[in-house]
Formats: sequence, C-alpha cells, structure tokens
Amino acid sequence: MAKKIPEQPAIQTADPALRGTLAEHAVLINRSAHTSMHTVKPTVSDDSSDGKGYSVGDVWLDTTNDDIYDCIDSTVGAAIWLRRWLHSLQDGAILNLESSQAVGTLSSGATITLSNLIPAASLLQAVSARVTTAITGPTSWLLGVSGDTNQWGDTLALTKDTTVDYSDYTGTKPPEFFAAATSVLITRGSASDFTAGAVRVVVHYFTVTAPTA
Repeated sequence: MAKKIPEQPAIQTADPALRGTLAEHAVLINRSAHTSMHTVKPTVSDDSSDGKGYSVGDVWLDTTNDDIYDCIDSTVGAAIWLRRWLHSLQDGAILNLESSQAVGTLSSGATITLSNLIPAASLLQAVSARVTTAITGPTSWLLGVSGDTNQWGDTLALTKDTTVDYSDYTGTKPPEFFAAATSVLITRGSASDFTAGAVRVVVHYFTVTAPTA
C-alpha cells in the first residue's frame, strides 16, 4: 500500500498582495529534502555542523520576508543558500530571470573573450561552464573577468566534459550587480597559449522591467 504524504499547511505572507506566493512555490520543493520554516534568512553558519545538520538540497522558508532558499553548499562555516527569486508583476514591473551563453573556441592565444556576455544593469546569479572539446596548449585554464581572471575558476582541467559551478568560484560570489555590460574571459593557466579546445559558458542573471504606470 502506498504511503500517503501529508499535505503541507498553507503559508500566509505578511503582505496580502503576495498572499499565496510562497504556498504556490512550495509545491515545487523537493519533498525528499528537509524543509524548515524560519523568520530570518539563512547565513553561512546554517551548515552541516552538529545541532544544525543542513545538507545540500535542503529548503529554508523565510516567512518574514516571504523568501525561499535552497542549500547548494553545507560546508561548516561557509554554507551557501541560494535565494529563489519570485517573478512579480505590478503595474507592468517585471523581474526577469534570464540566461545567455557563448562558446569560446580556444584555437590560439592566451585569452579568449566572450564579449559582453553579462548584460548591463543585471544582477548575476551564477556562471557555469563545460569543456565541450578537450583543451590543448596550457596545463590548465581560468574563468573570470578583467581584473579578476579566476573569479569563477582557477587551474581548471583540460579534459572534455570538465564543468564549472559554484564549487569552483574563488573570487566574488553571486549575487553580484553589473552596471555595465561585461565580457567573460577564458585565460590560459600557464605560459603556453591555447592550441585547441572549446568551452561553453552560461551566465544566469536578473534584469528589471520598470513599471509602465
């Protein structure tokens, strides 16, 4: 006999205009993960340590600010909780979750520039990448921007299907606001230039549409 999963109680928000928002999004929560309700947002100390026991995939509901957070890293003292941004529409104002991507062909040179991959006036949420063709030339590669060339990855592997995600970030971590359009750089990790290879880079970000009235 199948075990019936008890229904979760409805969640009421403080603002009547948003009432039901968390409840609607809560149905998307992975019920196999641990879900907990709080009146504050999580911090780096809400981790896997004894007495807390959070793990990757856990969900945190902040009922004061009507926010939902997902744990993507439960390292003790350095936990990362990613806020779920909720789309809203009020008098034409929209919060847009968008992505853009480009493939860098590493046939020569020390640096490959993916021009203006991060658009102006955007709030960056994540950068990910995958080596789609094995890289030759240097002993490793870096992923970042001008002035912080290893922001999202340092001494990355050359082999096909190597990926870049939050665990590889070494510099400023998202969310990060970019006022001007910004290029993403793929840079050699040693003295030898690139001779072959390809890397697909994807950036995920929010933009805002102003109200129409």
